[in-house]
Amino acid sequence: MIKSDYPHTICLVGSPDWQEKARLVLSPYCEVFGFEHPAGTPPEVYLIEDIHPRTQVDQVIQRLGAAAIKTCSRKDLDVIIQAKKNPIYYFNLAHRALGLTIPASRPDNRPPPEALDRIIGSSPAIMSLKNKLLRYARSDKPILILGETGVGKDLAAQIIHELSPFCQGPFVAVNCAAIPTGLAESELMGSVRGAFTNAVDKVGLIKQADGGTLFLDEIGDLDPSVQTKLLRILETGEYRRLGDARIDHARFRLISATNKDPEALIASGKFREDFYFRIQTLTLRVPPLRERGDDVGVMIRKLYPHHHFTSTAWTWLLNNPWKGNVRELKAVIDRAAIEADGSPIDWQHLAD
Repeated sequence: MIKSDYPHTICLVGSPDWQEKARLVLSPYCEVFGFEHPAGTPPEVYLIEDIHPRTQVDQVIQRLGAAAIKTCSRKDLDVIIQAKKNPIYYFNLAHRALGLTIPASRPDNRPPPEALDRIIGSSPAIMSLKNKLLRYARSDKPILILGETGVGKDLAAQIIHELSPFCQGPFVAVNCAAIPTGLAESELMGSVRGAFTNAVDKVGLIKQADGGTLFLDEIGDLDPSVQTKLLRILETGEYRRLGDARIDHARFRLISATNKDPEALIASGKFREDFYFRIQTLTLRVPPLRERGDDVGVMIRKLYPHHHFTSTAWTWLLNNPWKGNVRELKAVIDRAAIEADGSPIDWQHLAD
């Protein structure tokens, strides 16, 4: 949030030359923040909506030849300021905050070439996933990733973070199923000394993820009481460490994942329906290997370029149902390579 000693805060939207001229004129009256607009677009000036009175400032701005004098909220201006750090933020959030049309040309808004390439394959199912990953990553809404064990839900979450407006922040991942019973709240929210037996001052995962992405894997195993508290954080950005009376704040992008059926969990009372609706604003399904056709062969060649397989081994590999998906595939081949002991891998090595 901007801390200003001036009565007014102004955001200038225009060319660098025009911004410099406007800054010299306005700086005696205001805190001035500049934001470059695409070439050829008339300059505009945005004032924070709580400016009163503003007559003198209006008169100065009008002499600068701005196309429009508009207002925006301090929250929107915060987004715009953060946008300066990230090109993806610039085009997807700052323009939206100012009510501007996103330009057709988006310099520097291309994803890192290695990001999506880490998902191996080009089957229709996987290309659909890649397209959704790229589209969803540019939003700041919560994402729920669904998929069987071993399909690569954690990899999808990491790629979303790398392509997202939060990419310069931390990526904090936690497996909810691995959190000891009764400790989920302190792990997520943090705690202060004396909050419970043996409690120490601890920064929670939510604070660690501030400004970045919090990835909750196996969220179906999160206790419903903690779901309630997390729901409030998602809605208000406010929370308290366990045993602390003070309110803290955090802003992060939540990505959740589960290999379970959320609706079945809701029906059994293990999952809150309101929490489910909040975390699945966007939903991704990572397809299992059996739905990816030729991707299996492509993946094996990519992951194991120096391994040699007999024709019968290839037949076995391409026809196996792979119930454990990519995780099972890697485990089977790694074991088979040890069994083969330097010779070509045959189907007997794989089937052991």
